[in-house]
Order: sequence, then C-alpha cells, then structure tokens
Amino acid sequence: MGYKVLIVESGLFQGSRYVIFAPFRLGRHPENDLQITDPNVSRFHALIEPKGQGLLLKDLGSKNGTFVNGERIREAWLRAGDEVRVGKVKMRLVEEGPSEEDRKKSITVLTSDARGRVKAHTIVTGQFSVRTDGLTPEVADQLNRLQAVYQANLMLSTQADLDGVLRRGLEDLMQILKADRGYVLTLDENMRDLKVRYSVSKPGFQAAGDILFSSRFLDQALQEKKGLVIEDTGEEPLLDVPSGRSGFRARCALCVPLVDREQTLGLLYFENVAEPGAFSEEDLQLVTAIAAPMAVQMRNIQFRDQLQRAYLDTLSVLANAIEARDHYTVGHTWRVTRFALAMVEKMGCTEEQRRYTQMGGILHDIGKIAVEDSILRKKGPLTKEEYQKMQLHPEHGARILKDVEFLKPVIPYVLFHQERWDGKGYPFGLKKDEVPWEGRLLGVCDAFDAMTSHRPYRRVMSPEEAWEEILKERGKQFDPEMVDLFKEIWETGQVANILQDYAKSELSIPCPFCSTHIPLGEKPVEGTFVECPVCGKSSVVMREGRGWKGELSW
Repeated sequence: MGYKVLIVESGLFQGSRYVIFAPFRLGRHPENDLQITDPNVSRFHALIEPKGQGLLLKDLGSKNGTFVNGERIREAWLRAGDEVRVGKVKMRLVEEGPSEEDRKKSITVLTSDARGRVKAHTIVTGQFSVRTDGLTPEVADQLNRLQAVYQANLMLSTQADLDGVLRRGLEDLMQILKADRGYVLTLDENMRDLKVRYSVSKPGFQAAGDILFSSRFLDQALQEKKGLVIEDTGEEPLLDVPSGRSGFRARCALCVPLVDREQTLGLLYFENVAEPGAFSEEDLQLVTAIAAPMAVQMRNIQFRDQLQRAYLDTLSVLANAIEARDHYTVGHTWRVTRFALAMVEKMGCTEEQRRYTQMGGILHDIGKIAVEDSILRKKGPLTKEEYQKMQLHPEHGARILKDVEFLKPVIPYVLFHQERWDGKGYPFGLKKDEVPWEGRLLGVCDAFDAMTSHRPYRRVMSPEEAWEEILKERGKQFDPEMVDLFKEIWETGQVANILQDYAKSELSIPCPFCSTHIPLGEKPVEGTFVECPVCGKSSVVMREGRGWKGELSW
C-alpha cells in the first residue's frame, strides 16, 4: 500500500513534497507544517487530517476560502489526483508506493505460532506505517515502537526551528504513551532554571494552573542525567509537591533528560493522573531513544543561532560604519529594518525569510561605502552628476555582497530597493512584478523613513504626512500590496512604536546608537539601564545638567 504525498505546484515552495501521515496544517503562520507566504492566506488556513476513510481537508474559517478541484469547500475527502488551492498556491495530492531503493531497505521479522510454525514478515522501512497483520500483540507493539523511533529520527532531522523539534517529538510520544499530559522543559543557560517550553494534554487535563511538577523528581533526573519512572506515587514520595497547591496530582510519571555531548538542555516529562503503573521500562527506553535525536537537533539549532547572531553583529558593524559617514540618516538603517520585519511578520514569512529580511534591511545601503563623502555629506541638493553617482549605490552594494555565499539571498533587498512600481526607479528601471518582492517591500519602508528624517535641503514630514504621501503613490511608485501591508502595521501602531516621536520629552533620551527616543518614565534613576525599542541596544541613564542622556552599555 502506498502513502499520500502533497506536492506544491506553484508559489515560493514550488516542487516541495510532504508525506501526510499526521495532521498537517497550512497557513501564513510559521507554526504551520506548510507555511504559505501569501497575504490572501489566513494565519491558520486549513488542515489535512488522516482518518480511517482517508484524508479529510478542513477549512479553518479562512477569509478567502479553500478550494478542491476549483470548488470552495468547508470539508472534503481528498483522493489521489485532487488539486488543492489555498490563496494563489496550488497543490496536488498523489499516492506513491515505496521506491525500488526503499524496497531494498527492508527488514524481515520471524515469528512462530503455538505449533512452532515460522512465518516471515517483511517491513519496508521507507514507509511511514507498519502492517502488523498476523503478529502477536507483543511483537506488534515492539514493531510499532521501533517504527516510532525511526519516524522520530526522520522527522526531527527535517525540523529547522527549535519549537518544531519540541512539538514534533512530544506529539509523537503522546500518541504512544499512556500519558494524560506531556511537557518539554528547557534549561535556561544562565539561570539554570527549568521552564515549560511546550506541552500537550489530552481532553480534560488542559485546565490552567494545574501543573504540579515535583522538583525532587526533576532534579534527580537532571543530576543523574538518566531517565526515571515512578510507577505509583502512593508508594514513592519522590513526587511530593508543595502543599497548598491545587490541581491534578500525577499517579505515575516518567522523566527523561535531553542531553547532548554531556550538556543537559532540558527534560521530557509525562504523567498519568489516575492509573498507577501506566509507564513501563519499555516506555522509558522508547522516550530515551527519541530524546537523544531531539537533544542533538536542539543543540545543532542552538549552534546555528549563535553563528547567525555573530553574522548579524558583524553586519551591524558595517551598517554603523555607513551611518557614521552620513550623519543626516542616523538610525535610518534600524528603522527601515524594523518596518520591514513588521511587514514580513504580517506576510507570515518563514523564519529563514525573516532572517534574510533583517540582514537585507541592515545592509540595504551598504553600497554608500563607495559614494564620495562630498556627496554623502552635502548640505544642499545634489547636482545631476552627483545624483547619478548616488544612484549607483545599489549596484555597488550588490557587488560587495556577490561573492559571500550566505549573503546572496540578501542581494535583492540591496539591489532593487530603489526600483519603482511604475518603472521610473533605478538602477534598471524595472516595473511591477519585474521587481523582486524584497525590493518592493523595502522600497516602501525606505521611502517612509526618508520622508520623516531630517534633511538640510527640505522640511521634515510628520509621520501622518508621510503616510498620506505613501497612499498617494500606491500603484505608482509603490506596489499596491506592499502599501496595504504597511497600512496594517500603521493601523496597529507598530510604525509609531518604531519612530517613537511621541516619546520625545524632558523625560526621554535619544538612543546613542540609533537616535530613537527612549521614554524614561516619570521618575528616572541615574545608573539604570534602558533598552532601545528599535536597535535593541542597552544604555545607561546618566545626568546631563538638568536633563538626561544615555551612554551605550557594552
């Protein structure tokens, strides 16, 4: 028997393939199994759910609907060959059997009946389910556990974000164990405190405030770096919890630390509130087997994030070098980056795309390094010749980045942010969809901040005036869809929070890094630390005459 595969036929992830063996969510939010970066798609748009009869597609109350073979549906059973459309993205469901290569990756299990007759069972490991026909319950249970470990390793290796790793590992285990609730607790690297990062509860056990962890039980698992099972809390005091707290008390519990290369990252914890002995030694072995790849993937993601932070810090140094040469645009880089990040959040972009947007915002003006100081710092309007030289900065920036492999996805932000929807921009005079979406997005952010920034040769616009100008240029200078996205962050107050103009007063300080106004509250205290809401840098509050100033905290 084959397995169901969803193939994406259009959009950003065209050609991607997803095997549907568990509930599969589609939508703009990054927590979906398939994230669709289309503004017409709802955050949680649709769900494909495996049932006994096949796959059931459900629309989750989306605004613009879910379509199967061209017809809008609320629910529909999917068959091989059906076309599913969400927003502008088309997908097709197909049924595939194991490949010839998968057939070679098989194992044979020998079992015998009461008369001693031997029967061979061949299991293809490339499939996502195990047929247990003819097997004894004990053998079938062991095979299901073996398959669970195999699936967990396969699925965890494809997860690129930490929450995805934790969610996938915990949900897989909850389907097998007799647990009423399961938790992933992560260990803070600095404070060494345990915090609930992700949890799953069966119906009837989701009440708030009913998590009664025993610190003694968890501490012992952490100290010994090995899994523990308590079969009956009535006979074992290790699950004592502080008196006076209400909630479900666990009757039995299982805990396994997440350890990679001798470093403990957290714990997997499961409990059953009514049935003593619900967890066995085999359960402990199963959770331990799945905890190992979870911990490895968690650590890999941590290493990746540390490296990415180092990259961003390096890029920030470059951006600061640019702003140090152009004192009229201090803070411009950081405000444009924050506007752009707020917009891609509304788009529901992937974590990777948000990271590229952050890098693109930071580096979008890097080409100004090649522009002469006499032009960059000129106090009056530029001559025609000077303006032509300034127009070369997107190309200069692209040339600077082109040989750095990890920065290549950032080039569209740098090279195309001065193009226009009507084709009157530079450097290439592209129009409409000829301009990559990264350039169209950053173009709105860049223009808005330029209009609200000080220039010696023109009057500064108020945010309201600049917004009206953006609206006037919708469909002319700017992509209409990008203006609509900017409208969303304008109406929710995110633009105002980034500009912080309302915070300028005697009880505020300009951020010494990006010049954003930081409110100090009604009673500022010298020596306290404040964080800039735009660049994220911390400053120490200091007295300056009768007022206040900030000094960067390094």
